[in-house]
Amino acid sequence: MNLFDKYFKELVSGAPQAPWHGQMSALTAARVMLAYPEHRNRTLRYLAKLLWRMGHQGEAYRAALALPPEELEDCAGIIKTLEDSPPQKLNTTIEIITKCNLRCPLCVNRYYGAPNQIMPFKTFQKIWNRVAERASLAIIEGMGETFLHPQIYDILNYIRPTPVHIDTNGSINMDHDRIMQSSMGTLVFSVDGVDQRTYEQYRVGGHFNKAVENMKAAVAAKKKYGRGPAIVFKYIIFRHNEAYVQEAAQLAQELGVDRFQTNPCNFAADVVDRETVRRFIPVGKNAISRLDYFDFGQNVFVTNSEMDTPYCPTPIHYPYIQVDGTLLPCCLAKLPGFFKEPITEEDQKQAAWWREEMSLLNHRLDDIWRAPAMREFRLNALKNRFALPACQSCQWPANTLGRLFDGTELETPRRPAPSEDVMKVEGLQIEADYAAELKENGLTKDIEYYRESGVLSPEAEALLTGFGLLERARPELVAAIN
Repeated sequence: MNLFDKYFKELVSGAPQAPWHGQMSALTAARVMLAYPEHRNRTLRYLAKLLWRMGHQGEAYRAALALPPEELEDCAGIIKTLEDSPPQKLNTTIEIITKCNLRCPLCVNRYYGAPNQIMPFKTFQKIWNRVAERASLAIIEGMGETFLHPQIYDILNYIRPTPVHIDTNGSINMDHDRIMQSSMGTLVFSVDGVDQRTYEQYRVGGHFNKAVENMKAAVAAKKKYGRGPAIVFKYIIFRHNEAYVQEAAQLAQELGVDRFQTNPCNFAADVVDRETVRRFIPVGKNAISRLDYFDFGQNVFVTNSEMDTPYCPTPIHYPYIQVDGTLLPCCLAKLPGFFKEPITEEDQKQAAWWREEMSLLNHRLDDIWRAPAMREFRLNALKNRFALPACQSCQWPANTLGRLFDGTELETPRRPAPSEDVMKVEGLQIEADYAAELKENGLTKDIEYYRESGVLSPEAEALLTGFGLLERARPELVAAIN
């Protein structure tokens, strides 16, 4: 065994525990070795196994497929596992309700929802019995508010001892004693404000104080029982609340939650227009965005370069079960017929077929997993999600190596060229009309935040100069006004 073989064998056996820099050094070395035909096949074998151990299933699959069948050896297992075998453990999302007590402007419920559907408890039991063996985590959420389900606590009791994740708006009655007695691992409160004004701009119809009281009660119940889920205060950053991140973090600390988490706001590319994006996307120093640009001509939102990978392993690990029992590859693989907008007769036939053939009420999980339509979607997402219409508005952070293998036979597929109707995220500013609203409502904190962030347009800053903040304006603007 030469040094090359020894080096890769040690890394493959040690990943993912091996240091990150060691893994990356090995990948870089392999990139070089691919240029030498005499080393090609064994380099691809090592690469496939190392990438697999590192969690880069798309890249591992691509490397394994590049091998001649007679040279696959132990890499054949990678291909078989991804193409035919359901994983032993799945993070399974079950949508038990599509009814919600809020009307959040960007929520997919407003565009794709089937309002007021509730999964009967007996239906849930039948579905859970078919997925429980493979479910390492039960994510009980979807297009509705989970705690509106009339038998949510029966469901939580039935799932035990499988860990449960629930994301709630918290603006609802909750039985925290029964929550603490369940096997819930994570309870996330999505509370995007520090008072009713900042909260209700997105959580329309919600009550800030109710959400805060529920977080307090959850913390108290966890102390009472000495056990319980990780309690998370999730703060999605929008334009209207980005100036208050530190205040929200302070509130989270005072409440005693286990974690304060900031998330970027997401958009559904096929239904959101330029004005909606402009209204909600944050632009200041606290802004978080997974996006590089919006392509309104193609209805595509493009993630930034670190995450814009063609490989998506989500359908391998995160199946999504709709309220009617239909199994989808992921939460964004929406079916025709589930949309509110008009659809064709052919769409309706396709959706009806999918609901019949991919229903966990009618078929076993393994049979659905191996069905040609499910298999095709899963493998296409692994090879090149850019070619799948369902993936165009996805902003899920991918586990990617970026363009590491550009210039080799493993070069990743490219995203289609953008149209002419593009809005870049970087460089967006606060324009005069939004500044006028801030001034009219006396939102001095927001104004100071945007000025400190350096994102006020010249017109906006000129408009705000003299609003009790003259000395903070740029000197050239003060001189121009005087």
